[in-house]
Amino acid sequence: MHVGIVGAFLTGLAAAVIGTILGVIPAALSTLTNPGAANDEATYPDCALIGSYDNSIIKPYWIIQSELLVVQILSRMICITYAYSQSLF
Repeated sequence: MHVGIVGAFLTGLAAAVIGTILGVIPAALSTLTNPGAANDEATYPDCALIGSYDNSIIKPYWIIQSELLVVQILSRMICITYAYSQSLF
């Protein structure tokens, strides 16, 4: 059980680090949050809404969600461990 909790913590930590690194790089953040931007701009050249968003709005949300991965993965592992231990008795 302890190995599973430590493994869940390390997995969440790795996911948080990867998400944070991708959120700090502006090109990666833009690609991940709006993957079809170039295609949309080519398809709809006169649309004022395309390309008008600012990454500074998305970045804090992305970082917060990346850091919450540790807590989310660890809490799910603890809930699964509890449910499994209750089913044994």
